[in-house]
Amino acid sequence: GRRTYWAWGVSLGLDVLLCFASFCRTAQEMKRALWHNNSMQQQLAAVGKCPLEFADTSALSKLKTQYFSLFTYLLRSPFFDDYCRPLVSRLKDHAAAIPLIGSILGLLLATFIEMQQYHYYIND
Repeated sequence: GRRTYWAWGVSLGLDVLLCFASFCRTAQEMKRALWHNNSMQQQLAAVGKCPLEFADTSALSKLKTQYFSLFTYLLRSPFFDDYCRPLVSRLKDHAAAIPLIGSILGLLLATFIEMQQYHYYIND
């Protein structure tokens, strides 16, 4: 019911806030490293560019992992039960009419549902 959306929303909000804070911290670290380790010409060339263009791979992989964790909110109840499951079912029905692509897409959508049931099991 509505109470489960409250918990889901608070959890999502905190994760978005953490992702944003991590993004800002990484961008600030990259900007600081850029200004301290490069010549004036390189610094001027970097003005207006995103600091993450200069980020190392470990910082970027950490950010990607955090953004992927936001994707998992699509798999969590109650959002999955109310919105994603009906959408997946409709996509699966429509894809069944396409010979090869339909079977591949059907397997992917079935895997999506299995992931949700395995990782976010709720005892009703």
